[in-house]
Amino acid sequence: MFEARLGQATILKKILDAIKDLLNEGTFDCSDSGIQ
Repeated sequence: MFEARLGQATILKKILDAIKDLLNEGTFDCSDSGIQ
């Protein structure tokens, strides 16, 4: 199970937002097996 403190979650969200901007049509599926 994934747990993060608020500060770490904010950094992770910024990273994912940056990746989504680079991959205009990128999709992220979060499941027990990870992020795909």
